[in-house]
Amino acid sequence: MDELKVSLCRPSQICEGVSIWEWSISALDEGDEASKWFTNYVGKPSRLVCFNEESETRHVDPNYASGFRVMFSDGYPFLVVSQESLDSLNERLQEPIPINWFRPKYVSVSTTLVHLRLGNKYKWRFFELHLTN
Repeated sequence: MDELKVSLCRPSQICEGVSIWEWSISALDEGDEASKWFTNYVGKPSRLVCFNEESETRHVDPNYASGFRVMFSDGYPFLVVSQESLDSLNERLQEPIPINWFRPKYVSVSTTLVHLRLGNKYKWRFFELHLTN
C-alpha cells in the first residue's frame, strides 16, 4: 500500500457529524488524499480527522479524574493494558489477537504495580512510566 503523508499543520476544513460512541462533533478534516487512502485501507468510506479544540470540549467524569479533558477517547484520558492480561486472554482464544485491538495508550509489561483491590476492580495507588527506545 502507498505511504500516506499528512501535514503537521492544523487543517482548516471542518467535517461535521463525526461520531465517537454516542457523541457527535465537528472535527478538522485532513483532506481528500487522506480520505482516499483510509477508504482504500479500511474498505469503506472514511475520513481522517483531528480534534477541533476551538469548538469542542469533553471533560472526564469528575469521579475519575476531575479537571481533565479527553478528545476522541471514550471518556478517560488514557487506557493502560497489561501484556500479561493479553497473554492470559490469548491462551483462551482459538486465534490470538494483537494488543492494538484495545487501542491502549500505555502497555504495562510488569505485574508488580502497586494497587488496592476495591470490590471487583483495581485502583492504582500510583503509576510510574519509564520510556524505552
